[in-house]
Amino acid sequence: MLDNYYSDIQANINLKNQKSKLNEIIQAKLKKTKNSISKISALTNKRDNTEKYKLYGELITANIYQKCDYAHSINVFDYINNKNITIELDNTKTLNENAQRYYKLYSKSKTTKEKSEELLNKLYMEREYYENTLYSIESANNLSELQEIKNEIGVPENKNSVNQKTLKDNIKKVIIYGFEVYIGRNNKQNDYIITKLAKDEDYWFHTKLCAGSHVLLKIAEKEPTDEMILECCKIARLNSSAAMPSKVGVIYTKAKYLRKPPSAPLGYVTYKNEKEILI
Repeated sequence: MLDNYYSDIQANINLKNQKSKLNEIIQAKLKKTKNSISKISALTNKRDNTEKYKLYGELITANIYQKCDYAHSINVFDYINNKNITIELDNTKTLNENAQRYYKLYSKSKTTKEKSEELLNKLYMEREYYENTLYSIESANNLSELQEIKNEIGVPENKNSVNQKTLKDNIKKVIIYGFEVYIGRNNKQNDYIITKLAKDEDYWFHTKLCAGSHVLLKIAEKEPTDEMILECCKIARLNSSAAMPSKVGVIYTKAKYLRKPPSAPLGYVTYKNEKEILI
């Protein structure tokens, strides 16, 4: 009995230490990602002159008749904002050439904005991935579960080399009212649920705007009752980072409405036609 007692204490100490180390690694990555999001967002908003360049090009084109070639500026009426404005011109160019110059600036600004938004979307996916990883670390009950997470974050190039049978066996499964319900405990398991286990008519559940497990309700021969849907929502809420006393929205939809974007991190998915229940 004493051996078991101290063995449990040592196991808990090891688990706590491993969690702390993994937390430090992920927190550093999450902080870096959040800083990048903040910087790119601020820079994009500061430099976003896309619509202004387009408007200037249109206004100059509409006022070609003024014949202000090789002038420093032109006074025009801004029909969008209903006021008179002055547009700076390149005095080495004709009015038409200045209009083309602003159209080129518009095109360049638009391309830069689109690339920035694309990069931001990728960073948002990364942020969600790291937040889910932190939740997985915190909710891990033993060193074996932590080892799965260590393999996941330590060797990203081997994401697809996981033993699929072992991965499926490790996913928690419960039977409710005769239905099979799968609960992912980390990003790898979540990814396996949405890419391998989920069929078109199955139901997928996840807490809204917070990290948590992917919950999958397998549909065999009959549609689930409202009580069954509610039970799955409760499971999704219990297996999330949401604080227990608060109300949390749980979204659910059929698996056929899920989509995993190209190059998305493990466990990341977009969805549509969802419904929401407050738990």
